[in-house]
Amino acid sequence: MWVLSMSDRIVSPLQRVALFASLSPQQLEEIAHRAEKLRFRAGDTITQRGAVADGAYIIVSGQAECLDGNAPGDREPIEEGSIIGEMAMIIDHEYRSTVVARDRVLCLKVNRSALVQQMLEDPTVADGLHEQMTRRLMRTAEELRRIDTTLANSWGGPPPQAAAAEAQMSARF
Repeated sequence: MWVLSMSDRIVSPLQRVALFASLSPQQLEEIAHRAEKLRFRAGDTITQRGAVADGAYIIVSGQAECLDGNAPGDREPIEEGSIIGEMAMIIDHEYRSTVVARDRVLCLKVNRSALVQQMLEDPTVADGLHEQMTRRLMRTAEELRRIDTTLANSWGGPPPQAAAAEAQMSARF
């Protein structure tokens, strides 16, 4: 029987974070080493909507739920390997959702200050994150262009604001 070491158990969820896709196993181990290991009991609040966010939470084990659904009482499940507050690792941010533990939850909290320090010590970490954010931004821009084209086709031409925005984006890229 294969048994994961504690290090493997902690690093494995980091390998599933899209933002970390370009990082080496050693870089992920360093992120895990610097991360806070936090335990929550059922009902404990992991993040509070509107609170200042200083890092992201990665669910290592257990399940949580997001309480800020579209309808009152909506509870969206959050599974192992999920990341909560991803952008808070990089920029000043507020948590957009209240997330509570559904059962016992082990999280890694990747604090912005620790990640910035790691990027200063190893600039290839910053390069890897930059690469992934650029890819994500390009996919988002392409999706917006597809939506704009679909809307333009259904309206018989682009709305004036969309045409101006497209011209502005084209000039930048």
